[in-house]
Amino acid sequence: MHPKYSIIFFLLTLALTAAGQQLPEGTFIYSTGFTHEEFTFKSNQSFEYKFSSCTGGQEGIGTYTLKKGKLLLVFENPSNKPLPKAFSLIRQATQNDTSYLSFRFFDQKDTTSVEGVIVKFKNKSNGKIYGTQSNSVGQATLKIKNTDLPLEFDISYIGVKSKSIRVDTSGNYSIVFPLNFEFLQLLGKGDTLQFIIDDFDDDELVVKPVKEKEFRTFTKKDEQ
Repeated sequence: MHPKYSIIFFLLTLALTAAGQQLPEGTFIYSTGFTHEEFTFKSNQSFEYKFSSCTGGQEGIGTYTLKKGKLLLVFENPSNKPLPKAFSLIRQATQNDTSYLSFRFFDQKDTTSVEGVIVKFKNKSNGKIYGTQSNSVGQATLKIKNTDLPLEFDISYIGVKSKSIRVDTSGNYSIVFPLNFEFLQLLGKGDTLQFIIDDFDDDELVVKPVKEKEFRTFTKKDEQ
């Protein structure tokens, strides 16, 4: 390790001890086109963790500890939470020549909002693909011409089976869509994950799994 980074690592270790070994509360996210990973730190050093990729992933809850520059996630038996209501699509008629589709996406297991869900459709007149993705509070909006209806909207997200929604009639739609992360391995009692911490503050967390070489910068989710 370069001497400069050795000093930073040493100072960070001292800072973790002086701060009472607790991370800022909130959700920190790292997302690419192929993976999505997030930590949610709560009071009393409890956490929620989720990692998903094209081939699978894992998630769980528990308590964390900070020790010598490392973050240790110790998983507990998962709590049983009631499932939210199923997918719903509500239409409000309009006389305009365009329609608006307002989506809200959340995790079916714990109702948390899901950022980065892709919604796209193929325009019949020019054959081009158009779309958008959900924001930090799980919301996405599309504007379409009524003359292009009916349309099939494809919904996709890492670790979730792709779905589709068909809209036949013009109008402004409010669409609530729970995502089922079928491919995630549920981590529980006896499972522990370890990460090396490079840096952190109220807005960012820089960590990497102990067996990997590259650090990842997690950005705190904007709570609205």
